[in-house]
Amino acid sequence: MSDEIPQEPPHKVFLEDIYNYFPRVSAIPAWKPNKFIESIAYDTTNNKLYVYNFITQAWDSFSGAAKSKFAIPFAVVVPNAAASSFIQSFNTPTDISMKIGAVVLTTAITVNKISFHSPSVGTTGTMDITVYDSEGNQKFTVTTANIVSGSGAAGVNSTVLASPITLDTGIYYVGFNTNSAATTASVSQWDSDEASGAAAESLDKGVVNEPKMQGTIAITSGTPPSSINPVSDIIWASNHTPYIRLDN
Repeated sequence: MSDEIPQEPPHKVFLEDIYNYFPRVSAIPAWKPNKFIESIAYDTTNNKLYVYNFITQAWDSFSGAAKSKFAIPFAVVVPNAAASSFIQSFNTPTDISMKIGAVVLTTAITVNKISFHSPSVGTTGTMDITVYDSEGNQKFTVTTANIVSGSGAAGVNSTVLASPITLDTGIYYVGFNTNSAATTASVSQWDSDEASGAAAESLDKGVVNEPKMQGTIAITSGTPPSSINPVSDIIWASNHTPYIRLDN
């Protein structure tokens, strides 16, 4: 049902039954409600709940998704004795080698913007940022503007998606590649080194016939794959996962 006033439910119903009577819409409802059951609608496209405000005589919206969040690495993050923090810069991605790592979203978010930090740039250029689900299906890919580097805000690079996309709770892979062999720009990442041994590294890459958590994927001329196989396509090259921020 879309943009239609629903029928009033029977008198003896459970709360979940009432929910089933709320109309499903894809935008702000077009009607002005006269009854309670007409004053709530669920937007299945944008994951919002619309509630009519009888004081302002307008529809208010509420979303259960996060507004901003950091994607935390799926690989275990432990202190590195040789590092001052969990975040280091890794070898730069290239136009034929995508740097990729698995991350976890603990809450859903409708993504409009994706950001990362570049600590250093040799030759500037653009990058592709691609997000895949846990099965390797591409959720979206964006091309950045020319990369800037530096500490703090000087190294922050943000890209707005052409269309917002909702990512549910779960595991995703985030990949970076350049669009030119000449571009040399680093990307900050989570470091899962262990000071006292290689246990985390072994589990990361050594479980047979299971997905790898981080590494590289061979690509063609700056073109992100439309899908990946986390078991066979990812080549473990380093224990680093790209560090990103998602915003609504």
